[in-house]
Amino acid sequence: MKKLLLLFLHSILIVGTANQLLANNIQITSLSVGDRTAEQKLPLSFTISWDNAWRVDNGQNNWDAAWIFVKYRNHNQEYWQHASLSFGSGHSVTATQGAIGGIIESSDDTGSGQSKGVFLYSSSSISQQTVSYDVTLEWDYGFDAQGDGDTFDIHVYAIEMVYVPKGQFYLGSGSTLANYETDPFYTHDGGSLSSTTTPYLVLSEEAITVGTSSGDLYYNLDGTDTGDLQDGTIPASFPKGYESFYCMKYEITQGQYASFLNTLSSDQISNNYNDKAVWRENLIYDAGAGEYSSTTPSFAQNFLEHPYAMNYMDWSALRPMTELEFEKACRGTLLVVENEFAWGTSNINATVYGTSGSGDSEEVTNYNNASGNANYVTVNSTISGVTRVGVFASNADNTGRETAGASYYGIMDLSGNVYETVIPVSTSEGRSYDGSHGDGMLNAFGIYNQSGWPSSSSTGSIGGRGGAFNTSQNELRVSNRVNIAKDFSTLRFLLGGRGVRTAP
Repeated sequence: MKKLLLLFLHSILIVGTANQLLANNIQITSLSVGDRTAEQKLPLSFTISWDNAWRVDNGQNNWDAAWIFVKYRNHNQEYWQHASLSFGSGHSVTATQGAIGGIIESSDDTGSGQSKGVFLYSSSSISQQTVSYDVTLEWDYGFDAQGDGDTFDIHVYAIEMVYVPKGQFYLGSGSTLANYETDPFYTHDGGSLSSTTTPYLVLSEEAITVGTSSGDLYYNLDGTDTGDLQDGTIPASFPKGYESFYCMKYEITQGQYASFLNTLSSDQISNNYNDKAVWRENLIYDAGAGEYSSTTPSFAQNFLEHPYAMNYMDWSALRPMTELEFEKACRGTLLVVENEFAWGTSNINATVYGTSGSGDSEEVTNYNNASGNANYVTVNSTISGVTRVGVFASNADNTGRETAGASYYGIMDLSGNVYETVIPVSTSEGRSYDGSHGDGMLNAFGIYNQSGWPSSSSTGSIGGRGGAFNTSQNELRVSNRVNIAKDFSTLRFLLGGRGVRTAP
């Protein structure tokens, strides 16, 4: 007899209306389970859909995808665990709208044939279409040491990601203007008064020499929060952005973070949540329901002080982005533009935004349809805090990448709104990062436990790139490293983040 399993549909919902480069309303419905197999595996079937999906097989040669993972709670236990999915077989997908077919890809995360999640994307070129897929994933519950007679609560999660393909790219914008970019990367010419205007070309994932010989990667340490390590080697294991990876399309939202908190114990929550309710951080706890939620679930989550964002990444089986990957995600493989923002130009709106509507339906007014739009201090006095992720892309006056505030690959808000949590190369702690993925489980105190990640307690192990709603426009520039090793303990209200994952 098949035991009862309580099933929960849990997608990360980002609301918008149909438009180019829009927030994409990813949803999971109709979750059901099949019969357990003799090999102690269990099929989980559901429908997943999202809007404005794309796949481009030329030019930037990339696509958007859903990162899908599963959490379960055994009825004999009080805590949630991460489900191990079969690797290489046991899954199926059928496209039911907008795409000819779908592709499911995953990695052997355990080394013995199990994955911590899967990527799903279109098998053929599509352009800004609503897609829907019927999906079956196979949970290897035997590998997770669960019994044939056990019953469970099950949550299925989906996060929208963007594929960043393999390829060489440049670090540094070659800025010739003082004070626009602090301590950007450049290629040293070997001279005693080296020019700082030659960008550095990343050609592989091999180790990079930092130093003052001709051809070395170099950066100054003029800023007070840019680190203390200016020589030596960036190890081969440190992700440099040359190899392909997936990046969250949006910053971690308040809805996503509430879902994360709802799977933690009280001890774990105490190390992942501060009740702030300022700067439009609207997380609330409903004691009656015993759950966290937000009145603005699609707004960026700020107050992600170290190690909150990295805890979320470990929990979702993603990993932190390095500052080299940040520049690749922004600029792509294009030649540099001096002092550029994530949208590839040095143009930026300077008119104060207003708002219309409320909650997740809010849109910005005074939108600039001829320049880059971003949330930063000059334009934020009316908004006074974070905005809905992708808000500039969903505006009716959006004309393309620049006005949407989109990166070369279609990743949103890499300039402005909240700082991106990244791993620096200018500290020894940062260089110790090996790019390993989260395993989906935190320790008993709610802290990430990946040995190849920088320490959760040391200063300089993480930094911020891309600026935020209360910073100057210069901090939004792609190559500005002014806070790459900053202690954000007094500026935590500006800090957010997004996870990445090395492509299968």
